[in-house]
Amino acid sequence: MNKHVRKKSKHQKTTLFRRISFRLTIPLFFLSFIFMAIQLTNRMGSMNEYYKIESRFIFDTAFKALENLTEQPINHHELISRVKKISELVNIERSIPVDLYDLLHHQLILEKSALGWSVTDDQASERSILEKSHGKSYYLQVDKQLKNLIAYIPVQSPLRPEQIWIVRMIYPLAKVEDVLKDSRATLLMIVFFVLITGLLMGRGLAKIIVTPIKSLNKATQRIMEGHLGGQVIISTGDEIETLAHTFNHMSESLMHMKAKAEDANPLTQLPGNKGIFDALKKRIHEKQKFVLFHADLDRFKAFNDSYGLARGDEVIKQTAVLLREAINTAGSKTDFVGHQGGDDFVVIVSQQKAKEVAEYVVKNFDEQIAKRFYRKEDYERGYILAVDRRAQLKEGDDLNDYQKAKIPLMGLSLAGVSNTKHDFADYFDCLARAVKVKSEVKKIPGSSYIIQE
Repeated sequence: MNKHVRKKSKHQKTTLFRRISFRLTIPLFFLSFIFMAIQLTNRMGSMNEYYKIESRFIFDTAFKALENLTEQPINHHELISRVKKISELVNIERSIPVDLYDLLHHQLILEKSALGWSVTDDQASERSILEKSHGKSYYLQVDKQLKNLIAYIPVQSPLRPEQIWIVRMIYPLAKVEDVLKDSRATLLMIVFFVLITGLLMGRGLAKIIVTPIKSLNKATQRIMEGHLGGQVIISTGDEIETLAHTFNHMSESLMHMKAKAEDANPLTQLPGNKGIFDALKKRIHEKQKFVLFHADLDRFKAFNDSYGLARGDEVIKQTAVLLREAINTAGSKTDFVGHQGGDDFVVIVSQQKAKEVAEYVVKNFDEQIAKRFYRKEDYERGYILAVDRRAQLKEGDDLNDYQKAKIPLMGLSLAGVSNTKHDFADYFDCLARAVKVKSEVKKIPGSSYIIQE
């Protein structure tokens, strides 16, 4: 199954060059299409401007040719003949349909456009007659739907004023198909250059990016194999170099995290003896002023015998929580909590915060530990009845004959030593002094602390 999945992913794998080229080419094509649209719009606009000028010339020429007819008697046959000649004249270079409409009889006498005659044409015809009465040559209308310029030229019979003919001339404007056909070679060249540019840029960027990424990938594989702390040297001066620095920091952090995890106490996850050693050694080496507390649970063994090891482990874990809570609440970020094992802890705090941390622990131990983990009746009377194993059994006595003793509730002793007046020589010197103070603080009933300077 794994082989099949591996083969499938291999076939689906692509290259960075392809991805970059694709990502570059798509926006380049998009920009080129925008550019082409602008070019086509401008081209169409310029062509239409030219066509408007040309159409004016053609319409004016036709108007002058038709104007002469109104000065002499004409019939529709003569008019048709003259309109045909005009049609032949204006269609030398472009196809310009010329239609003739009898407004009196509402009939198309000559139709070259095959568009018929609509209500819109009637309205335009009336407008053309009105325009002529105001001294204008003809009425010009733009058909936006069909992209045409339409001129309506009225021709009135001098003998019969009611007899009016309308010459309709349709001049086609530039259409998208015409512009595309005219600009086809240019558009193909733009597409070609965009494609080549995208490929060349993708290849160049891929070369710049791929080499450092390969180095990072190789270093990542070494980390997966368990070789932590490895470094990658990349000098690109950009985000990839920043990524390399971040990777190096991550590699170092993983190495330290692994060391801490191997040293951490499995029950409380606090640093063990090595972590305590390193934390104390660092402070001694840097000549920091601090207080080291050796924390020990009093009468913890009696609690274990009475309540069981599982409940005893819960007390150990909650004690670790209380010590961490104390330095977070009353201490500082640089303070340290470690677990030597069993019910022995080490707390290292700054000289200024030592009393506040100790008082916080002593004040909250009874509420968070004793009251929570003792049975209600044991807590209220202040002791438990446990076997006094120090009593000597006589020969033949049963284990049940051990005397029951009143064992006070647990307390937490904090034996603190400070280097304010006397520097510690090393780790062992510091802990040795703490052990001496420990014997003194245990004489105090309940949870308590002593700080020896």
